[in-house]
Amino acid sequence: MSGAVAQNATTPAAESAVPKGKLKRAEQLFSQLAFTAAIPLYEELAEQSDDPFVRMRLADAYRLTDNFNAAEQWYATLVSVDTIDPLYKYYYGQALMANEKYAQARGWFEAFSKARPDDPRGANLAEACRSIDALVSQSFPAEIVTLPINTARSELGPAYWGSDKLLFAADRDTILGVRRNNDWYDAPFLDFYSAALDEEGMIARAKARPLRGKVNGPYHEGPGQLSGENILYYSSSQPKATSGVDGNPTLRAGLTKLHIQKAKVDGSGRWMPTDETALPFNNPEYSCAHPALSADGLWMIFSSDKPGGFGGSDLYLSQLKADGSSWSDPINLGGNVNTPGDEMFPFWHENGTLYFASDGLPGLGGLDVFETRQDNASWQIPRNLGKPINSSRDDFGLIFDEKLARGFVVSNRFGGAGRDDLYGVVSTGIELAGTVSNVFTGQKISGALLRLRQSGQERERIISDAAGSYRFAVGTRRQYELVVSAPGHIQKVVPVEIGDLSFPSSVQVDVALEDTLLLKLVVQVVDKDSRAPLTDARVMVYNKCTNVNTEVPADEDGILRIRLEPNCTFYVAGRKLGYLDDNEVVSTMGITESSEMAAVLELIEIKEDLVIELKNIYYDYGRYYIREDAVGDLDNLAGLMEQYPSLKIEISSHTDSRGSDEYNKGLSQKRAETCVDYLVTKGISADRLVARGYGEYVLRNDCANGVECSEELHQVNRRTEFKVLSFDRVLYSDEVENPAVNLYKNAFGDDQKYLARTELPDGGSSDPAIPLIVQKNPDEGDPAPGPSGLLAKQQEASRAAAAGVGEKPSEPDKPAPGKRSEKPKQERNKRTVVLEPDPIPPSNNNRQERADSNNRPASRNEGRAKPAAPAATTPPVVEQPERPVQPAPIPAAEQDPDAPWYKTGVSYSVQLAYGSSNTAAFSAYSDLGTIYVEKKANGVPVIVLGYFNKYSEANSMQQVVRSRGIKDAFVISYVDGKRLE
Repeated sequence: MSGAVAQNATTPAAESAVPKGKLKRAEQLFSQLAFTAAIPLYEELAEQSDDPFVRMRLADAYRLTDNFNAAEQWYATLVSVDTIDPLYKYYYGQALMANEKYAQARGWFEAFSKARPDDPRGANLAEACRSIDALVSQSFPAEIVTLPINTARSELGPAYWGSDKLLFAADRDTILGVRRNNDWYDAPFLDFYSAALDEEGMIARAKARPLRGKVNGPYHEGPGQLSGENILYYSSSQPKATSGVDGNPTLRAGLTKLHIQKAKVDGSGRWMPTDETALPFNNPEYSCAHPALSADGLWMIFSSDKPGGFGGSDLYLSQLKADGSSWSDPINLGGNVNTPGDEMFPFWHENGTLYFASDGLPGLGGLDVFETRQDNASWQIPRNLGKPINSSRDDFGLIFDEKLARGFVVSNRFGGAGRDDLYGVVSTGIELAGTVSNVFTGQKISGALLRLRQSGQERERIISDAAGSYRFAVGTRRQYELVVSAPGHIQKVVPVEIGDLSFPSSVQVDVALEDTLLLKLVVQVVDKDSRAPLTDARVMVYNKCTNVNTEVPADEDGILRIRLEPNCTFYVAGRKLGYLDDNEVVSTMGITESSEMAAVLELIEIKEDLVIELKNIYYDYGRYYIREDAVGDLDNLAGLMEQYPSLKIEISSHTDSRGSDEYNKGLSQKRAETCVDYLVTKGISADRLVARGYGEYVLRNDCANGVECSEELHQVNRRTEFKVLSFDRVLYSDEVENPAVNLYKNAFGDDQKYLARTELPDGGSSDPAIPLIVQKNPDEGDPAPGPSGLLAKQQEASRAAAAGVGEKPSEPDKPAPGKRSEKPKQERNKRTVVLEPDPIPPSNNNRQERADSNNRPASRNEGRAKPAAPAATTPPVVEQPERPVQPAPIPAAEQDPDAPWYKTGVSYSVQLAYGSSNTAAFSAYSDLGTIYVEKKANGVPVIVLGYFNKYSEANSMQQVVRSRGIKDAFVISYVDGKRLE
């Protein structure tokens, strides 16, 4: 790019080992900005030596002469040198960006930003590379026109000269008959030329005339801007000093800076520099260039590398004083506009918009054109004009006519005729455009009716397209009303005011409509133990009405907000790598008013010693073969182990206390081994599985030998569990979908099991994520075909070995009144998550001693009624399940000893401490519920947490407390308010 503000050259950082004579000559040329002449010398030196300094100079010379392909190659050899200035990482990123290698450039900008965190250029350009697609798609509504005025050299600095001419600067052959070269590019210096504009405001011919008069001098002139018809402010090389050279390093180096000059037209139409040879802010130590005037000519914005700025060249503002000839001290435009890079080539449109070029703000590469407007005493954050105005190379010098219909821009983009070329800019029109969407879901609404009204009168009406988009042709300085309506949504009226339009020439107004009936669901995904939100969880929402399964990520608080259709059932599942899924069922059946529902998905982290009960593993009495209705949970477990190939588990089986110890121990061991055998048939390696039968040695309540218990309480002890032995969180499989393995959660209430892998209440589903049970329970309904393969062998072996003892009810064929038979009921229990201590091994210890060691008090209340299963023909309206983990504190009135709610029937609490009444020591647990001090029958104080109506709730709370550090916390029971000791 020509015409940039000159900057001081960098000096060598260390003594070079290359030939000193040739290096001295190359350095002399470099210091004089004769980069084109210096490049061959540095090339020769680089062939003779691998000196980093020579390569640094060569890379800089190529960058400064816009040869970014060569610059990229040489910078690539420098960035790995430990002693190199981090700035060269930035330069390397610039070269890569100019060559449209944005992904590579981003890494080097980030490296520069890390090394120089106080310099925002690295972060700005790294962000630009990261969002390059958005910048590219940020299309300025215009066409770029190639002009015949361009040559193999440079044309830049366009300025309107009246309505029929364009003033610009070019480095064409000298007009004085003597060739004068600019050493930087080894090309002539810039002079002013003019070209005629056609009726369309474009340059139609290649003919250009030099400016008449004495403005074109021996060095650079241009760019400039006219004030009225007869005053020109322009950039010019300052005359070389004839005195004071010794005390001035710039003059001593043979360099000249740019200054702003003023010229007027004389009586014969010739442009002559005025006696005011220098504006008061010009200085031989730095440059002042690229003047841009306000519409009234009373203000000037220009570019300068004067000390005290933000770095590089900044934009400054100065005011014309009352005398009409002198200017005020310049004021920096501030940090919103200026950066440590270069801000140059301003143009101040009469509507107040400032266009300028910068290489320090996020752009497409090199200099990009930005726009900003003054907002009171400051300037707004600039906006990149995007394509087609900008490219990966230098784009600058944008100007527009008063109607913003035509303009010109300068660029050295690919495909040009020379180094810097002039391009025409033709606006493609002004439009009001946007989309219509649903306010809650964000889904675009097609077929919406949009009516554009002005002064109460409808001007035009259109229908939104399939993408929900619309477009109206509008005018500037207008006020409109946009009336938007759509079926099932509330009509909305949006006021639209269009002023003096700058960028973009399309006003974007997106309209979001509310539903007539708005049903919202707020889902939060949390860690079950810590209650912390899981920010990177996924939420799967299955719409049973449409059979559509949608996956949506939760936000930073683990929260997802979705809109629900009326009269539908939705299955919501939370998923996260390293966690077990959780599921909820939400129904909008029969809801006629707008409302908001909530669901909390509690995911359990997979970690060593985690124990999960497989709630649907059923066996016939005294048998150990796997029934058909049990394979669902085992299939889920197999899917979990496929998902996490590092997972190793123990499968444990437990019986109740009825029958002999030895028989129950052997039966449970065979049951555990059967589960392991089944998992092996599903492709799970046997070395990841351990089978252990505990018999009756790990009871979950006090139903030991000799204790009369209901069938329901015995059922609590009959269970199959898996325990995590080891798990490497790094070894995830990306090829297997995270399966629905919620083996503990009741999604339908007490009568139906968890969401995934179970039969739906209406009899079925076509959703592959919710397969049906493969075979009915043989004891229920019509007989099913007999099993085959491994299942058949297991059944046959089990029948042959059955002794008919152990785990039997009081009457094998008919349950006792008020008790439940061993046969599993169709109603399935709610989730139970158990974190058990190591069991006591079988021994000759006293039976009661073993029972006490596993004492888990539970209700003596036999035969508590379960709600009936819902009808198979219509899906139930499912209420949100109660949450035991964070029970609401009991109101003060209910803490009274006479308060009846937990004094009647069976209730539970979690004991935290014994022999102490100091509740302050347990303040860290107060978020879980209210902490109380009770007294045992012997008067000893105990500290308990909460009161619960269900044992499962208290048990779940116990696990949370244990996970927080109180390992000996346990559940205690009450009957009619009396603590069971």
